[in-house]
Amino acid sequence: MAGMESKNALVRPYASQSTLAEAAGLSRLTVNKALKGDPIVSLETRTRVVELAAQIGYRPSAAARSMRTRRTRQIGAVYLNETNRVASVPHNHYLIAGVNAGLEEAGYVLCLVRATDVAGEDEGAESRVFRERILDGVVVLNAIDAEVERRIEKLVPAVVWADTNHWREALCVRRDEVHAGKIAAEALITGGAHRIVWIGADHVTQSEGDHYSFMQRRQGAKAAVDEAGVEWREISIAPEYTTEGHREIRQFISPFESEARFGLLAYDGVYRALKILNVAMLERRVVGVDFSLAACDDTPLLSDQLPWLSRVEFDRQALGMRAAAMILKRLDGENESCLSELHRDRLIAGSTSVLLKPGQSRGGFPIPEEEML
Repeated sequence: MAGMESKNALVRPYASQSTLAEAAGLSRLTVNKALKGDPIVSLETRTRVVELAAQIGYRPSAAARSMRTRRTRQIGAVYLNETNRVASVPHNHYLIAGVNAGLEEAGYVLCLVRATDVAGEDEGAESRVFRERILDGVVVLNAIDAEVERRIEKLVPAVVWADTNHWREALCVRRDEVHAGKIAAEALITGGAHRIVWIGADHVTQSEGDHYSFMQRRQGAKAAVDEAGVEWREISIAPEYTTEGHREIRQFISPFESEARFGLLAYDGVYRALKILNVAMLERRVVGVDFSLAACDDTPLLSDQLPWLSRVEFDRQALGMRAAAMILKRLDGENESCLSELHRDRLIAGSTSVLLKPGQSRGGFPIPEEEML
């Protein structure tokens, strides 16, 4: 029993590092280095300290570490939302997952902050993470109001902008959207389309708060079409299904003459490309036969459900990890390594950007077998 009592005496919840050092018969400095895996401490000692820490219930104190290092080890991710909706940009999930993965490896905790928590006339009414300076830095996602951007820079010492309208020489990470629009349009032209129809968003001006990709994807696509001397048309439709949007799309997938050869270029994939395919199904039209289709964007969900869709890859999770790496460099004072990054993606060829050749049977398939996904 005496031995059991002695053993139980060592099991203390949330023991301090001082208690661990006393139990190990070592200095706090040595214990600290051992816990960090510092090779200056022998492997035998490191192993003994780690095992003893588990026995006595030692847990690192974030509060104590914060006092020593003057860092909370917490990074905020500010994401776009509306007061009446939980999230306005579902794609953010992939960006946030990437940021979190990059920070987790460095021992940081990610804290989600809604853009509406920063907005408002009363600057003292922000989220607690700003009032109490809980965050070491912030990664801002997507297009948010310019006033919110200004206040974030005022409230937080270190900010990185990921896939936002904010673009400067340093501390920004985004996708080359002009290139994305260009290669998507080129896929349709190469696939035999004589008329490219841009299926865009309702608004196309950044002054209205739209994402920079709205205009840049169109810019790249239009440049490719002009260079090829192909006819260009465009319509703007809402992401959700509407009868008006159905009518707009129907005129290009149900041509009066078979020689029309329309190629539809969707601004995004998960909304407008899916909407086009939905209308085609209702109209009994076949992509690759009656019209061709390419999208300037994709997501893992789209890749899983429509692997054959011709689209431009966009690895948001990888972009989030790059943003995490940049904020960590900024916090470590490596400002010279924080130059802004513009990332180019590749075309996923798919099978929807190629039209049947004139005279080819509707029963045939326009893609050679070896080129299919």
